[in-house]
Amino acid sequence: MAAAVAYQFYSETYEGGLSEAAFGASLPAATRHVRWLCDGREPADDELVTYRRAVCAAVDAFAEFGEGHVHHWELVVR
Repeated sequence: MAAAVAYQFYSETYEGGLSEAAFGASLPAATRHVRWLCDGREPADDELVTYRRAVCAAVDAFAEFGEGHVHHWELVVR
């Protein structure tokens, strides 16, 4: 898969702060979700860096918040 994100890209280019183990633990969920957002298609060559950065951002989010269900809260204004 040409769009795979390596820890080296995450730590050096994206400048992420997770350990390699934490990155690896969140990477599968992050990759699945970004691919879902892209309708499952592989990014074009000119989209690779943007795609990889999106996966890195998702890795950070999943590392912080986990992969659980998102709850929607209703704001009631009186």
